[in-house]
Amino acid sequence: MLIPHSQYPVRQTMKKGESLAGYLYRFQGGNGHRIARRLEHTLGALYRGTATDAPPAAFDTLQMLLGTSTELDRTWWLRKRRLPKCSNGHENSRPGLDVVPVRFCVLCLSECGFDFALWELPQIAACPVHQIRLYERCVLCGKTFSWSDLMPDWFCACGQSITNAPITLASRNQLLFAQLLAGSEDVDLPSRFNNCDESSISKGYTLSEVYAGLEWGSRLRKALCRDGHRSHKPIQSKWSHRPYWSDDWIVVLIMASPDELRHRILRILARRFRGHKDLLCSVSKLDWLYRMMQFVDTGSYGYFQMKIQVVVAQMLADYQLKLPISSAVFYNPWISPTRRYENQTRLMHWWANLSKRIGDLDPEMLRYQQTTVIPPIKYGKREYELELVDILNRLSSVAFEQADLTDCRALIYWWRIPKELRELRSPSDVLQQLGLHLTVIPDYELYFVGSLVRLACPEKPA
Repeated sequence: MLIPHSQYPVRQTMKKGESLAGYLYRFQGGNGHRIARRLEHTLGALYRGTATDAPPAAFDTLQMLLGTSTELDRTWWLRKRRLPKCSNGHENSRPGLDVVPVRFCVLCLSECGFDFALWELPQIAACPVHQIRLYERCVLCGKTFSWSDLMPDWFCACGQSITNAPITLASRNQLLFAQLLAGSEDVDLPSRFNNCDESSISKGYTLSEVYAGLEWGSRLRKALCRDGHRSHKPIQSKWSHRPYWSDDWIVVLIMASPDELRHRILRILARRFRGHKDLLCSVSKLDWLYRMMQFVDTGSYGYFQMKIQVVVAQMLADYQLKLPISSAVFYNPWISPTRRYENQTRLMHWWANLSKRIGDLDPEMLRYQQTTVIPPIKYGKREYELELVDILNRLSSVAFEQADLTDCRALIYWWRIPKELRELRSPSDVLQQLGLHLTVIPDYELYFVGSLVRLACPEKPA
C-alpha cells in the first residue's frame, strides 16, 4: 500500500520544471526510501496512457498520494497520448512520455539537484543548455536507468554516482531537436532556461504540433522516396520499424528557417538545369520535386507544415510559369530575377516586331479557340509538354540574341496568331500568353509550330 506524502517526516516540494517521477524519487529518497515497483507501474500507466481506464485511475492514485501539497493538472495528464496517423496536428494532444529509460543531464543534475520534465519527452537526447548528451544507462555497469532501481541521492544500484559520469557533446541534430521541444509553449521549464535564448523563448507552437510535424515530415519523405520504376519493398523494410520522429532529416527540415528552406528547395530545382542554359525547364509529375509540391499543397496543416507550405508557395510564385499542363514549368534558378526580367523585356520587344509580320488567325479557328474557355490539361503527354517548353525556350533564346527577323521567315509565312498576342505590354506576360495559346491548339498543330520554330531557331553546336 502506498503511503501518502502527508505521513512522511521530510516533505519536499516539487520544483518548477521538475518531472513527476523525478519528484516522487526525490521525495522518497529524502525519507530514506526507494520508489516501489508498484509506484513505478502506476507512473508508467499515467505516462504512456496505454489503456482506456488506466490513466484516470493512475492519476487519482498519484493525486491522493501527493495530497493537497501538489496539484496535478488533470487536463495535461489525461489528454489522448498518441497522435493518430495522418492527424496533421489537428488533435489537441501530446505524445506519451517516457518513464523508462530515465534520462539525465549530468550538469543540470549537479547544479539543480532534480530531474527535468523535458528529459521525459520521446526521442530527446541532448541538453539545450549545456549542449551535451543525456545519460540513460550507468557508465559502470551499463544497466539502463529505471526509477525503482535507483538509489537515493542519484546513485545507480551498483553504487556509481550519476553526477560523476563523463560528459559527451551532443550532435547538432540532437541539439536542434532538444531546442525544438524546449521551445514548445506547453513545456514547463526550470528557471535556469531563462538564460538560454535558444530554448527558453517559445516559437508559438505546442508539443502536439512538434510531433505531428515530425509525423507529417515522415510521410513527406516516404512520398519523395517512392519511385514508380522500382519496388516499394526496400523502402518499406527500411523505414517501417522506425518511429516517425526518429529521422534527423525530418528534424532538420521542420527546424530550418524560411530562408534555409527556400535555399534547399532552390538547390533541388537548380539540379534540373544542370548542363544547359535554357530559361525554362519542365518537371514531370513523376519527379520527386513535383511530388513534394503536390504533397505540401494538399490538406490543412499545423505550425511547421504551414511554414513549409508558405516557403513552397513563395518559391512557386517566383519561379513557376503556370501553364495548364500536368507538368510543372520553372524558370532557371541560375538566372537571377533581375537578369530574367531584362531577358523578358528583350523578348517582349523582339516579339512585338516579329508578331507584326505574322498573319492573323483564321476566323473559324479563332472562334473555335474562343469557345474553349478552359484549355484542356493534357495529362501524361510528356512529349507534348517537352515540345511546348522547347518552343518557348527557342523563342526566348533567339530573342535574347536579338536574331534577325529574316531568319524567322518560316514562322512569318506559316504561323498564324490571334490579335491578343500582338498586344503584349508586360515582359512577364509574353511567355505566359504564348504558352496558353500553344496549349489550346491541337497536338498536330503544336508539333507543326515546333518544326517552324526549329527552322527559324536551330540549336547551335556545343
